[in-house]
Amino acid sequence: MQPIRAAPRAFDRAARQRDCLACNDALHKAIHAASGNHEAMRLISTPDGLIRALRSRLGYGAERRGAAADQHAAIVGAIEARDAVCARQLAVAHIDAARTDLVARLVALEKPTGKSDTRPP
Repeated sequence: MQPIRAAPRAFDRAARQRDCLACNDALHKAIHAASGNHEAMRLISTPDGLIRALRSRLGYGAERRGAAADQHAAIVGAIEARDAVCARQLAVAHIDAARTDLVARLVALEKPTGKSDTRPP
């Protein structure tokens, strides 16, 4: 449980420094390892995975960094309370919000001129 407890605090610190990717991975890996979800562990551990590649290139918006830190803390709270239903609901909401942010950052790459940029604002 200690790696799961520590990860949101590390993500929060990293979010303030705009360096979230490794801390986000650490939290997700700790949760997947504790749950025995080997397939999820494999997916997040794949360094050339699509989500990891996109996040490496696009980063996280300022609002997403703060929201993700709050969501992580809530998920960990539900896990500590052994409330699987709540933890699952929070995880699904977290995934939905992350997907929405990532799609928005992809759309922002396309400028009105039709040229693509390397990183959204």
